[in-house]
Amino acid sequence: MQWNLLLVDDEADILQTLRRMLRSDTFTIFEANNASEALTLFAQHDIHLMITDYKMPNTDGLALCREVRQRSPATYRILLSGQVDYPVLQQAWRHGDVHRFVAKPWDNLLLKNDVTEGLKQHQLLRKALFLRHNVQGDQPLLLTDANWVIRLANPSVCEALGVEESDLVGINLFAANLSAMPFELEAEITTQVESSHSWLGYFSFLPMSEQKISAWMAVTSVSEHYRVCLCRFVSQNTLAPSAYQDELKRYTHHDSEYSQHPTHDVNAHKPFPAEKTAENHETGQCLQRHSDYKTTALFDASGQIVALKTPHINYDQQQWHDWLTVMLQAWQASFQGTLCVVYDAQLADEAANRNYLQALEDLIAEQGSINTIDPVILVNESQLMDESYPQQSLRHDWRQARCRLFVANFGRSFLNSRQILTLPIEGVVLAPEFLPNMSNNKSLPQSKRLLQRIHTHKLSIYAPDIHSTDALAAAHQSDVDWLSGDALSPPLTADQLAWFRI
Repeated sequence: MQWNLLLVDDEADILQTLRRMLRSDTFTIFEANNASEALTLFAQHDIHLMITDYKMPNTDGLALCREVRQRSPATYRILLSGQVDYPVLQQAWRHGDVHRFVAKPWDNLLLKNDVTEGLKQHQLLRKALFLRHNVQGDQPLLLTDANWVIRLANPSVCEALGVEESDLVGINLFAANLSAMPFELEAEITTQVESSHSWLGYFSFLPMSEQKISAWMAVTSVSEHYRVCLCRFVSQNTLAPSAYQDELKRYTHHDSEYSQHPTHDVNAHKPFPAEKTAENHETGQCLQRHSDYKTTALFDASGQIVALKTPHINYDQQQWHDWLTVMLQAWQASFQGTLCVVYDAQLADEAANRNYLQALEDLIAEQGSINTIDPVILVNESQLMDESYPQQSLRHDWRQARCRLFVANFGRSFLNSRQILTLPIEGVVLAPEFLPNMSNNKSLPQSKRLLQRIHTHKLSIYAPDIHSTDALAAAHQSDVDWLSGDALSPPLTADQLAWFRI
């Protein structure tokens, strides 16, 4: 596909540099010197991605992004700036006016990755807008879950039935107060839909007016968990049932994209069947479960476990203390050396982070040695740069507890790589898309140089999303220090750590 990119900057040298950087790719590149010229190009072309400078005369880049969002909502918007007004940019990102901010001077490799990722997100935005248009359009539509409970009813179907959406949501499609159909029909439709077929037939509704309203209805699955029901009410201009096939295609072509649901079920990973001795004791497995607490194992490049990551659960202080105690005991039973524990503080509020920190300090005090646990905290830029008293105090207390700080989402952050290297951190965590974007032959040499620069500054590199062999290969080629993900190991209980004992 030929992509249309728009570059907006009042400095000709910047436009030339950007154009030179992108010239090797199959892009049609448009250029504008100001916001007015950019909006004129939007009126003439379908722009898939825009890169605009922040500081421009008359209308700045942020205002341009807001206007483009109204005119072309599927356009992916990247904002460049040499001046980082962090609170303003954070607010613009949270409001959705800007999809990506890149600080000047940018790193060519990371900016090209941002463009690649942005075009993927453009496709996602376009599909979302397409679905919204069809859901909110004239076609009466119901969305149900796998149990036929209505989760969404668009205005057209509500108008036809003379009800509000709130009257339908939460009701079973085949409930006696909504449907006038025989109960056998539910089994018939379920069988067809679960066999990846579409059901087409006559359906009678019995809404609150208790007056039967009949419709032709087509039902298809849009994922394992959801079904879409398209209606053509008999009171409307009735079309033959075959006319629904084109309507269904609007939704069924999304099946493959929405039908995969990742699982965190630890039971998906099972050991080989245990052998039994003459005394009928199982060998090769623990005779007693250690606990139900779970962890994610981090590995080094040689495949050895080097750290344990905490789960994404909002434990209280006592629960964190218990988790740390259980994992420390399991570690000391199977491995030598200090236990490194990685805690992700990004999604937790201050109180939750305080609970973990207090539990950590209590355990270290109980053990009588600061060398018992090597704590690592994953933080985002905001937690590092926020000058409010609570954040400053929390950072101070992390340091007092000898925690090492790793900044998350390297390759996606507001700061460029040079600025990140000036932060008071001990490591970086690669953004999920970093390694996949680096895996092609053109990007790999630049990727290795960029990560080598991080190693030169004595920082560790952690890649947490190794879910495929391709990502694993790219991580090894890029000299990543720590790795975790489904390609290496599922979440483990404490007793399962013994499986990795050397």
